[in-house]
Amino acid sequence: MCEAFKKCTLELRDKPIIILMEGIKVYLMKRIVSHREKVLRCNAPVCPKIQEIYEKRKRKAEGWTPEWCGDDQYSLFEVSKNFKKFVVNINKRTCSCKKWDLTSISCCHGVACLWHNNYNHEAYVAACYRYIV
Repeated sequence: MCEAFKKCTLELRDKPIIILMEGIKVYLMKRIVSHREKVLRCNAPVCPKIQEIYEKRKRKAEGWTPEWCGDDQYSLFEVSKNFKKFVVNINKRTCSCKKWDLTSISCCHGVACLWHNNYNHEAYVAACYRYIV
């Protein structure tokens, strides 16, 4: 990202600071407008990049077997595959692999649990990744 920003300021570097700052402002405005237009064209409730990540995790979730741990809220699962085991809490949106905790996007273990319960994954994506139009 830094290299891309440096590239856009390449022609402005030898100019006075005011012209440099104006050039950066124009570049950022164009970038924001183009991203906003992309967002407005999208019909999904989740950002396209997040949807791509989720699709990859859906492919990785194949073969993981969720087992309900017997809690009253029906949210705690142990997910296993080939002697590997992870604990997923759907209500707290956590997994012992820590990917769901770090990114706020369900990991493949969480996806397996959501599939098992027939839950919509979009309801479990953090609000910062959703469209508010």
